[in-house]
Amino acid sequence: MMREGVWPTHGTFVGILLACAYVGLMKHYGCVVDLLSRSGNIDEAYEFIMKMPIVPDVLVWRILLSACQLHGDVAVAEIATRKLLELDPCDSGNDVLLSNTYAGADRWDDGMKMRELMEDGDVQKPSGSSSIEVDGMVSNCSKDPSLLQVGNKG
Repeated sequence: MMREGVWPTHGTFVGILLACAYVGLMKHYGCVVDLLSRSGNIDEAYEFIMKMPIVPDVLVWRILLSACQLHGDVAVAEIATRKLLELDPCDSGNDVLLSNTYAGADRWDDGMKMRELMEDGDVQKPSGSSSIEVDGMVSNCSKDPSLLQVGNKG
């Protein structure tokens, strides 16, 4: 296209990915869901998921849920969370994303209810951590002392 002086638009790329997905050449449906949902096309991303020829996995639903938080789409966020609860009920990140989506939409009561459900259900959010490599040595940092370690790379 570019050799002919025609520049592709975002829609061109989405169209190509959708065409590839339709003929079964693309195994990473999450890429299409990510492109659609991050660009604000939440409903189109949800419709795409529902028409996928394979059963959507946790990753696809979490991509959609994250975009719902970004764009404040509470209705689809609730659908994605229900699906995630079926597929991966032990991941506290799903509850946190929905709670934050409620908060972002000024639905503070619903956000607080989610947080209370997490506390009542003894849902644990894993500690964050980071690592850095300097001169072949890897150092990890975490608030959880059991995750702290320093050692050689490899």
